[in-house]
Amino acid sequence: MASNKAYYWVALAVLVLGLNSEYQRGRMQPLHRLVSRSAATVNCLAMRAEQYVDLARVLVGGNPKAPAATEWAHAMQRESGEFSRMEAELANRQEEFARLGAERTKLVRLGRDMARHQAQFARIQAHRAQMVIRTENLRKSIASCRDGEIRVTINADGNDVPDTPETPDTF
Repeated sequence: MASNKAYYWVALAVLVLGLNSEYQRGRMQPLHRLVSRSAATVNCLAMRAEQYVDLARVLVGGNPKAPAATEWAHAMQRESGEFSRMEAELANRQEEFARLGAERTKLVRLGRDMARHQAQFARIQAHRAQMVIRTENLRKSIASCRDGEIRVTINADGNDVPDTPETPDTF
C-alpha cells in the first residue's frame, strides 16, 4: 500500500512538472487566459476591499487617504530616483554620441586630406616622369650634336658635367 502511494505521488509530480513546462512555454492558451482573468478579478477585489477600508475609516472618523498618500509619495520618490538615473544615462549616451560625431567629422577631414595628398603625389610623380623623358630627349639631342667641339651630357640628377675637362666654356 505504501508503494502504491509512492507511485501515485511520483506520477503526480511528473504530471505537474510537465504541465508547468508547457505552461511556461506558452502552449496552454486557455490556462493563460484563466490566469489573466483571475489576476484581474483579484485586482478588482483588492480595489473594492480598499474602498471598504476607506469607508470604514470615514465612518470611524479617520482620514481615508492618509496611508494611500504616503504610499503614493514613496512610489513617486522611487520613480523619481529611477527617472534621474535614466536621465543621467541618457545624458551620458548623448555625450558619447556627440563625441563619436566629432570623431567621424575628424575622420572625414583626414580622408579628404589624404585624398588631396594622394592627388598631389600623383601630380609630382607625373611631373617627375615628364622630367625624366625631357632629360632623356635632351641627352639624345646633345649626343647627336657631337660633330662640334662641345660635348655635354646631363646626368639624371640635373647637374651639367662636361665629358672632357679640356673643353672651353665659350660658345
